[in-house]
Amino acid sequence: MNEQNLEHWLDRLMTGDEEALEVIYGMTRKKVYGTVGMLVRNKQDVNDIVNEIYYQLWRALPSYDRRRPFLFWLNGIVIRQVNHWRRQSWRRFRLIEKHSRLGEEPQVELPGEALIESEFQRELQETINQLPYKLRIVVIYRFYYDYTYEQIAELLQIPTGTAKSRVHLALKQLRKRFDTELDGEEYQHVFFKKILVHYSITKADGSLVPYEFDTKGRNVLNDGKKNGIQVENPTYQEPGVEGFSVLSFIGTSKPDRLPFYLTDTQGKELDVGIAEKDRPEGVLAFVTSGSKLPPFMYLNVSIDRIGTTKGSWKGQFPIDQSNMTQAK
Repeated sequence: MNEQNLEHWLDRLMTGDEEALEVIYGMTRKKVYGTVGMLVRNKQDVNDIVNEIYYQLWRALPSYDRRRPFLFWLNGIVIRQVNHWRRQSWRRFRLIEKHSRLGEEPQVELPGEALIESEFQRELQETINQLPYKLRIVVIYRFYYDYTYEQIAELLQIPTGTAKSRVHLALKQLRKRFDTELDGEEYQHVFFKKILVHYSITKADGSLVPYEFDTKGRNVLNDGKKNGIQVENPTYQEPGVEGFSVLSFIGTSKPDRLPFYLTDTQGKELDVGIAEKDRPEGVLAFVTSGSKLPPFMYLNVSIDRIGTTKGSWKGQFPIDQSNMTQAK
C-alpha cells in the first residue's frame, strides 16, 4: 500500500469524494477481509462486518491522526466492529448499493500479499481458526501484521503483559498440533527457528512441587479444577481490564510477566515468543518469527512465586547450539 498515494485519496474522501472511498477500499480490502475472515467464520457475517467497517472509516476519518500509520488506525475500527458483532448488540449496517460501489465480494483470505499455497500452510490456517477468539486475534496481529506486543495491547486495550501471555498460550496450543513441524521452511509465515529446554521444579526430596494455586482475593472465573483435581490454570477477572487473565503457576514480578527469557552474549534480550506448559515439569519452546537465534546465548530465570509459594529464584544458564541435537 503506497502511503503517499493513500494520503491523496484520504484528502479527497474528506471532501466527500465517493470515488475516493472506492479507491481506499481497493487498496485495503484484502487485509481487511483476510483479518475479519480469520476472526469470524460465517462468510455472510464477514461481508456485513466489512461493509460496516468502511462506513465507520468514512465517519471517523476526520479524527484520524495523520502522524500514525493508517493501517494501524483502520485495524482499531476492525476490532471494534468485530467485537460489536460478537456481542450481537449492534444493528448491522449495509451500505446502499454495496455491490455497485464496492464491486464483487472477494474470497476470504489470510492477511498479507502471499496466499497460502502448501497443504501444510492450509492446515495451519485451519488450526489457527480453531483457536479461541482471544488467542486467534493476537496471533493474527503478532505474526501476520508483525505488530509489537505494545501495539497489540493498544489495539485490544489490554495490558502489554496480557498480550504477551495470550501469544505464548496460542503458541503452546499450536505446538500440540505441529510439534514436529515447527522447523520447516513452509512455516516461515509464523515460525523459523526454535529451541526446546526441558525443566522440572522439585522439592528438597526430589519430588515435583504440587500443581496448585492461591486464588484468594481474585475474582475467579474458572478455578481450573475437574473433580477436585487441578487440570489447568485458573482464570480471573482483573478490575478495569477487558476479558480474562490467566493465573500463572510460575510467577514473576517482571513487567512483561515472563519468568524465562533469552539474552545474547552482550546481555541484550532476544525478541522471541515463548510456549510453555506452566507446570511443575515441562518444555520451554523459544521461537522467532523470522530471524535466526544466535549460536550462543543465555537462558535467564526470574521467578518470585511457584504455585502457592513465594520466594526468589534467579539464575542464568548458557545455551550453546553447537552442542545441541536436532529434534526428530
